[in-house]
Amino acid sequence: MTDNNHPDHSDSIRETTRIDEGTFPGFVSPFTIFSDRPSTSAFANIGQIEPTYPPIEQNQRPRTLGETLGINLEISSSPFHQNQALSSTFPFNEFKFPVDTEGQDLNSNIFSSEGREFPDDCVDREFVIFRRPSNVSSKESFAEDLPDEFFEHTEEDIRRLMRSYRDEWAESQPLQTSAMRSEARHKSYSKYCRAIIQFHWVDNLVIQACFLPNEKVSALYKFIHDLQNSTYDFKLYTTPPKLFLSDKNITLIEADLVPLSKVFYHPTDIPAENVLRSDVLEKANEENSIKAQSIIDSVYKLLNYTLNISGSFLCK
Repeated sequence: MTDNNHPDHSDSIRETTRIDEGTFPGFVSPFTIFSDRPSTSAFANIGQIEPTYPPIEQNQRPRTLGETLGINLEISSSPFHQNQALSSTFPFNEFKFPVDTEGQDLNSNIFSSEGREFPDDCVDREFVIFRRPSNVSSKESFAEDLPDEFFEHTEEDIRRLMRSYRDEWAESQPLQTSAMRSEARHKSYSKYCRAIIQFHWVDNLVIQACFLPNEKVSALYKFIHDLQNSTYDFKLYTTPPKLFLSDKNITLIEADLVPLSKVFYHPTDIPAENVLRSDVLEKANEENSIKAQSIIDSVYKLLNYTLNISGSFLCK
């Protein structure tokens, strides 16, 4: 057992403390009852001892990403690599607007009726010719010699009056110009991808064809003209009431022919039954009416509409 009060033991503790302070610079032994009180505090040098870092050369530059990854990222001086770098930096550097649209307003209203012409080969007319059943009464044949008063108080006449009231109301709106109303009207019809037109003759012959809603009325005249034997003059009209389609520069939307309308043929030179080519007339039969009706149904199914009167449309 060691006697802590022995003088030799105290001297050994002091010697150990001196060795620690000499061996480790800056180290101060904590105060204990077994040694002399230290001359400095153990916390006196906190914040004064700075961390040491490896020396940095003054001209030394930081390593690049390529040097760190061990790859060469320098751009080649060849013209190919220079063009590749330029195109990646400026992807639209060589973009040019088409010459054929130079000076045109590409933001103009796509529904405008000004100058819109459509080539015949870009529109599938879905041409169908058929004859209505021969038991259709004369009252249902819309003979062209009937006066307009004959159609008074009919369903079509009521629809016409409703359209008139609607147009009157639209024109009375003070905050809309005529151009704004026309644009709104065209946009409301933009959901229709096709306009189905049925051309009727007095002998129960019907020709059905599809047109684009933005095509002009002149497209109807051209279509019938191409089916004739010769260049016979004729007029087209809708009824009731009898309204000739004399303005050929308006669109089918503006003529209220979208999405489905009947148009009647009115010859000015010879009887209507003698104007069509023989190869066209050979295709006419009553069975084709089913095909024509299927085209009508497909349009309305596409639009998710239920047309309650479509089944009787062909026979009225």
